[in-house]
Amino acid sequence: MTWNVAALVLLGALCLVNLLLTVAVIRRLKEHTELLSERARPEMFSKSAGDPVGEFTAVTTAGETLSSSELPPLVVAAFFAPGCQPCEEQIPQLTAYAARYPADGPRFWAVVFDTGADPEAVREKVAALDGNVNVILEPPGGPVARAFGVNTVVPAFVVAGDGVVRGTEGRVDMLPDFKPAGV
Repeated sequence: MTWNVAALVLLGALCLVNLLLTVAVIRRLKEHTELLSERARPEMFSKSAGDPVGEFTAVTTAGETLSSSELPPLVVAAFFAPGCQPCEEQIPQLTAYAARYPADGPRFWAVVFDTGADPEAVREKVAALDGNVNVILEPPGGPVARAFGVNTVVPAFVVAGDGVVRGTEGRVDMLPDFKPAGV
């Protein structure tokens, strides 16, 4: 009888250890998933540092015409989609980031992909971005996205200057800190 009790206690202890290890592995997998989703993936962009920005013409929600022929010396172009949870998290960070710079500093453009499926979500994104960021509405894969080499509908930030891509990132906090001219 004591052997049966000892075997059951041992089996119970092994099951408990197994359960604890499984919970630890699941927690670690969640952490890794979050870290991987925050990083820019190479397939997000067809252009990399040193590649020229393609040709485009677009009109902002404020009626300003933007084009590749008149690209500012430094522009951060951000790309967002309705219903994209990572996009929702990056929008307030982008507006705060843009507010740090003077009017003669880098230009900030936000391209909001309008699929036509959720007009209210598009209006909310445009309203959240209004201010220090020029907002452009276009369909996924539209002219600005193609010009900057953005292939996916996740938060994507392309830094370009003088018609050349300087870098790409998947999060605002990974963007460089731009120094004012003459510093």
